[in-house]
Amino acid sequence: DADVFPQVIDPLFQRLPPALERAVGEVRRDERRARERLQLCTRLALGLLLASPFWLVQMLRLGKYRAGLGERFGRVPARIETGDHRAAIWVHAVSVGEVLAIGGLVAALREALPDLRVVVTTTTHTGQKLARERFGEANVLYFPLDFAFCIRPFVRALKPRLVVVA
Repeated sequence: DADVFPQVIDPLFQRLPPALERAVGEVRRDERRARERLQLCTRLALGLLLASPFWLVQMLRLGKYRAGLGERFGRVPARIETGDHRAAIWVHAVSVGEVLAIGGLVAALREALPDLRVVVTTTTHTGQKLARERFGEANVLYFPLDFAFCIRPFVRALKPRLVVVA
């Protein structure tokens, strides 16, 4: 019964030592945060699902967004998995402007930290094209969608020590 829980459990919590009471409070906060994260991910997934017909039409009609679709959904390209296995510095540049802006940063990072690989991600086709010209195809990817199942494979493959968002 839902009414029994507060009657039985709450009196027990009133007699807890302060340290245990703090721990129980932290668990409750963690549970609340986990629920909030789940609600946010659910809303994002629902938004993606509702918007998918629009994006599908754009892909078919204009050819936009088709390039790098697998990478956006978490498929790590073979050139990353079979290539350089050093830990990485992940630099994200949305489009052409950001790719132009990070040129000096990427060069400085490569010089200062030769033991780490510098990988650049972009979200647009034009940004991807310019980044591949400037930093080499083996070091440039499309940025995955902001879902754990899309990002997790990239994190595992790249083992980033640092993420820079331009």
